Amino acid sequence: MIKHNASKPLYLQVKENLEESIRSGKYPEGAKLPSEKTLCDEFKVSRITIRQALDLLEAKGMTYSVHGKGTFVKASIIDSNLQKISSFGETLEKMGYTGYTKIASYEERQADDFERMLRGQEWNRISQLSLTGYSMDEPVVLYRSVIRSPYGAQMYQAALDMEREGIPFSTFDLYAKIGLSIGSINQQVAAVNADQEIAELLKLKPGDAVLVLDSVIMDQNKQPIEYKKGYYCTDKYAFNLNREL
Repeated sequence: MIKHNASKPLYLQVKENLEESIRSGKYPEGAKLPSEKTLCDEFKVSRITIRQALDLLEAKGMTYSVHGKGTFVKASIIDSNLQKISSFGETLEKMGYTGYTKIASYEERQADDFERMLRGQEWNRISQLSLTGYSMDEPVVLYRSVIRSPYGAQMYQAALDMEREGIPFSTFDLYAKIGLSIGSINQQVAAVNADQEIAELLKLKPGDAVLVLDSVIMDQNKQPIEYKKGYYCTDKYAFNLNREL
């Protein structure tokens, strides 16, 4: 209840009321908050007051705004355990979230001299596949993969099928689809600033920090199949690892 004659500013009272509604489940994760006009009528305050309250909720990490659509309750951060490899779909399922994956780009081409030097002379042709993973209709991760031929083309076809099904997946799922066994995966975590393409696909600002998970996927003969960079939104994704003393 808003008290118009109280010493506490109205925008703080509105913010606290909305925060309590979110915590109580009245507005669950992913839910859209009422429009600014509806909130103005509900709390009997000005639109400026409502906007101040919504700005505070967003700054606190409880909501996010989508231009032209409104303000939404932010889902809890996606927590992934680095000790066990799991696909994007498996990670979302464990958190109780829904999602899907879209193909951002695909290209098959000749490897240049520098790429052959890095990846071996047998990598004469390569495939570049980029996937964007969504959780609760918001992009949370961008995968950029360079895959050895002929596996890249096969994985792309499998990705098209999974995209049509509207389910979340990463290249990790595509190996099973084409009947290719993974021998081992080497990974390294870092942080970088989003370039223009990453920012656009993940709905960030250029220069925003993103987590990067570098992966080298090997076959049963310890030969590299795929080099992948996964770019994760820092406000939506986290990695955990239990380390021994």
